Amino acid sequence: LDTLFAPTLRHTVDTMGCGAGRGLVLPKAAKDKDAPFLVEYFAELGKLMEEMDKVDPMKMLFDPEEAKRVQEMQEAHKERLKPWIHMSFDKHDNNKDGSLDRAEAQEFFNLYTRLYFAFHEKYDVMLLKSQMAKGAVFAQGMMADMVDASLQKELEALMKAQEAVAITELQKRLKTKRGNYMANKAALDEEAFKILDTSTDGKVQRQELVEAFMFESERNDEVHLALGLLAADEAQAVANAKKLAGTMQGAGAEGDADCQMQ
Repeated sequence: LDTLFAPTLRHTVDTMGCGAGRGLVLPKAAKDKDAPFLVEYFAELGKLMEEMDKVDPMKMLFDPEEAKRVQEMQEAHKERLKPWIHMSFDKHDNNKDGSLDRAEAQEFFNLYTRLYFAFHEKYDVMLLKSQMAKGAVFAQGMMADMVDASLQKELEALMKAQEAVAITELQKRLKTKRGNYMANKAALDEEAFKILDTSTDGKVQRQELVEAFMFESERNDEVHLALGLLAADEAQAVANAKKLAGTMQGAGAEGDADCQMQ
């Protein structure tokens, strides 16, 4: 589903040093003793998903102004995500040394993946149903004058059957990923830790965690791949969609420049 809404530009995360978190306006934490800040992180992502559900992907690709609006909306949500990641970092930094060691990072991964699966089990199905419904309305509009009422009913039934198959496949993939993570948690956590430990000193720094959990970033894709949350074919599809979005945006910009020159 991420492939429907690949961002038009890569977001650059602000650099924050050892004093990161100071000066931030921190939102009120959720009441969850294990992962209050990750709960709010996913709640913010949920708000974004609901807004993206209202976006027409084709309009976003071909209309530069719509692409800009969607990009700005995404950037605003990313800014609201940052405080929750900072606070989650602080919560998991049990020894308060300003970094996450392997054990602290593993606990973060454990809670993150638990909430990740719950989030996608809800929102992936929601978006799938919505996008298929939009596709059905478009198809029916195109074929309204071409087929009779009985055939239209058959097509509606076919579309519903396709939706059911797609939802089943989606849920199956999520279940497989969850099972894989639970069965191979130690190895997958270690792979993700290696990606975050860019200095190879056995510690994850604050900014490394923040950058890795900004959605649609390359590092985010890498960590999700390492944890088994993103399959290789899904990662390739996301990369292709981002490339397409970038190409369309570039074409739109050239068109605007041509108009200005004329």
